[in-house]
Amino acid sequence: MKKALAVGVAVVGFATCAETLTWTGSDDASNGNKWFTDLTKNWTDESGAQVQWKNDNDARFDDSSACRDVVIGSNVGPRTTTFDVNTDMTLTSSGGVITYPNTLLAKYGLGTVWFKNSANASQNRVEVWGGTLRASSPNSTRSLGNGDSGNSYDIVVHDGGKVWVDERNALGPSAVNAVNGVHVTVYTNGIFSLHNGIQNNQNIQNIATLDLLGGTLELPDGYKGGDQTQPWLDGNGNRV
Repeated sequence: MKKALAVGVAVVGFATCAETLTWTGSDDASNGNKWFTDLTKNWTDESGAQVQWKNDNDARFDDSSACRDVVIGSNVGPRTTTFDVNTDMTLTSSGGVITYPNTLLAKYGLGTVWFKNSANASQNRVEVWGGTLRASSPNSTRSLGNGDSGNSYDIVVHDGGKVWVDERNALGPSAVNAVNGVHVTVYTNGIFSLHNGIQNNQNIQNIATLDLLGGTLELPDGYKGGDQTQPWLDGNGNRV
């Protein structure tokens, strides 16, 4: 007699694949400019459907939306954030910030993207390939990255790109060191610019290293140097 064999089949659960969600800012009049998690349908998915923002997807901003002033209304966690814009945009924190796991903030196109306060945009790396990425922040907060609490991150400015920094702590509030500082690399025809709010004889920003690989450093008129107890050094260990 033949015996039937019972075969056990394990059901394996697969994680939902991330996709790119593109900003529209078109949900309603009151929240049309708000970036919330699981609330307003201010995004389109890859099929073109209007959807709510879901964390762990990739966020994309381009010129397809007429809403150019984005308010971050709750903590949001994209995998990456990409701006491919020729028309200027602003992002303002009001009730939330861009947070983990945002491993890359990338800027393309000729327009300016302005982080106007402590939006905390990148956990690991900022890459500017075109146009201007501007960061402004009140003292002791940050708008462009998570350069504190034992974390460091990189800013890379490529040919044709510019990073424009307002306020002395816009890149991070911590004391300068290689562990929790910002590592800046500026390539040929790239610009790293320190502007409004950078005061004389202060430890400017949270910069651990600065490599000018053919790029340009712009300093405020009359700037004479940083805090002597916390020097600001370039990639060769020389004071800037």
